[in-house]
Amino acid sequence: MWWTPLHGWDLMKTDPRSHEVLARIRVPQANAAFDLATGFGAVWLTEGGSHPSVHKIDAQTQRPAARIQLASLWGSKGKRAYVATGERAVWATVNVLDDLFRIDPATGAVTATVPLGGHAGRLAVGEGAVWVIQAGAVCRVDPETNRITARIPIPGLWVDVGRIAVGGGSVWVSVSMPSMYRIDPKTNQVMATFQATLDTEARPNYYGIAQMVATKDTVWAVLVRFGLSFTKPSYGRLGLAEIDMRTNTVRSIRPLGEDDASRLFDGPSLAVSDDDVWVCLPSGLYVIPLHAPH
Repeated sequence: MWWTPLHGWDLMKTDPRSHEVLARIRVPQANAAFDLATGFGAVWLTEGGSHPSVHKIDAQTQRPAARIQLASLWGSKGKRAYVATGERAVWATVNVLDDLFRIDPATGAVTATVPLGGHAGRLAVGEGAVWVIQAGAVCRVDPETNRITARIPIPGLWVDVGRIAVGGGSVWVSVSMPSMYRIDPKTNQVMATFQATLDTEARPNYYGIAQMVATKDTVWAVLVRFGLSFTKPSYGRLGLAEIDMRTNTVRSIRPLGEDDASRLFDGPSLAVSDDDVWVCLPSGLYVIPLHAPH
């Protein structure tokens, strides 16, 4: 299991069964990591700032192998880069740019730049396409032609806040409140919309989704609610939602306590292994057994 501390520079390798830290790799970058993906025998870690880049770390040697700079920008504040792997390539976006970057995983060269016509956010690869969050829509790109084939409207979707995942034959998109949209990749239509809350809640305990990942039958999401303290406005209540793909309903929400929730939006903080759900919070790494009592 690969992960990085929130707003950290180190890449960590942990045994998924014993939870022992096997390696700690210092990545030479100017800004903290914003996103992480694995594939093609490597770990791909992004940094934002004035020189948004993708770092390639060889999974076998556990050494940095390449740094792929995506752009040179004025100023560093608020600039974030995102990455995903699949369809024979590494794909990256920068939240203040209108492009999707295609990277050759062997050479590290940017082999194509796909203009999207608007700022690009997080992305996911699956179901034969690359899916990119934009303001008010999800953009579908064909990896065979590097061209846009569809743009699916999603009301209330923001570039820096929306989350996206592919799993169970669908594309899953989150917006605030916390609403979920399920897209059918065969028709490029929204097939379901629902709230990531429990039916037993008279008032929602959570109002946003900080991170999300999809497996073959479950969507896992870190839920957040701000405004719990006047003295610590960035702190919020956190919960781990388990969403059943068959029914589009929340099976359970496991409380994760309170933490500096604002930092969850700027880093990779959720992953699923065969036996556990891994949640990286500012206060530490939490490993939750998949079959633990709720």
